[in-house]
Amino acid sequence: MKGLLVKDIKLAWEQKALLGIMLVCALVCLFTMKDPAFIIGYMSLICSTLGSTTCAYDEMNNGMAFIMTLPFSREKYIVEKYLFSVLAGLAGWCISTVAALIFMVVLRKPVNGEFISAVLLFLVPIFLVPGLMIPIIMKFGHARSRIVFFVIMGVILAIGGITSMLGSFDITIAAFDRGLETFTFGIEKRIPYNLIVSVSLIVSFLVYLVSLFLGIMIIKKKEY
Repeated sequence: MKGLLVKDIKLAWEQKALLGIMLVCALVCLFTMKDPAFIIGYMSLICSTLGSTTCAYDEMNNGMAFIMTLPFSREKYIVEKYLFSVLAGLAGWCISTVAALIFMVVLRKPVNGEFISAVLLFLVPIFLVPGLMIPIIMKFGHARSRIVFFVIMGVILAIGGITSMLGSFDITIAAFDRGLETFTFGIEKRIPYNLIVSVSLIVSFLVYLVSLFLGIMIIKKKEY
């Protein structure tokens, strides 16, 4: 397991130029956008994709056929991918959170409950991104998985379009103080941030665990 982690860290380091550009973009957003929490979500999302990126590197030049001959089980290989993705995402989350806090302290902006809830909510993609991407890449390969990702993005955009049409059905969505949304369908309902954050974290972690077992099943049946 340790050797696999070292391998993936070195593979991720090969993308240091791209990661540097993304870091510069994040810093620019930090100083130009009103909400410093944006950098936390941005870095968490980018770093959590590193695990799936290393899967693509492993497949290059029939690399998986060689990797599967090394002294570790297929289960350990897939578990390491999920672990590396979460560790990379947590690293990006921690670094960006510290940067956002320093920025807020320097500019004397209050660190309120809404900011803390947003910071915790950005833990969701750390579990959700590898939970969605890794089994798709392992099942279809890096090239064909792009088509699947486009389909998923299409579904997400379709959901967003349907949400924007809710006003036609007497359903409105609006932000309110210390809460995420206000849903109206004859009766007004308010959902506080802490409930949204808690449910989102639980769901994303469950997706992560289910995806892990699914990934193990896929790699056991796959031939290299």
